[in-house]
Amino acid sequence: MPHMQVDILVRMPDGNEVKMQCHHPPMSAICFKPQLGPQQAKIEKHGIRLPLQSQGKPDYNKDGTIKKPGKVEVLWVKFSFE
Repeated sequence: MPHMQVDILVRMPDGNEVKMQCHHPPMSAICFKPQLGPQQAKIEKHGIRLPLQSQGKPDYNKDGTIKKPGKVEVLWVKFSFE
């Protein structure tokens, strides 16, 4: 579920803990509350990106059964240092 702002506490690979935030400005990127526990992340200069899997709308047959499932995409959501 998208949120307007998400605050998280990240334990970095070296053991340090860092407070980070994701902001959702109108009409732009999304924020989400990640699950607790280890996460795959891309570390950047002033933040990290966490993966969020998103599934598109499926195609339906005339009888209402699913013809083709929606395409699964991975979005990388940016969290910045506070």
